[in-house]
Amino acid sequence: MSDSTYKKVKEYLVQQGYRAVSDETYEHIDEWLEWYQNDVAKFHHYKLYNGIVTTNQERYKLEWQRRSVRTGRICC
Repeated sequence: MSDSTYKKVKEYLVQQGYRAVSDETYEHIDEWLEWYQNDVAKFHHYKLYNGIVTTNQERYKLEWQRRSVRTGRICC
């Protein structure tokens, strides 16, 4: 979502009498969404030099949200 969408939603909620969170919180929403969707570019994708060439690597993903939906529980 764009910053203007967040601002519009926040303005609407304030007009309706709700308290809105600080602007600092909105700066993290896209990052939280990436974590929820299980693909944070700056964490899950990295480069590794194997002594000869640099290769692109991808970290293992837990996919906890899919597992919790499938099993009906969040942990284990």
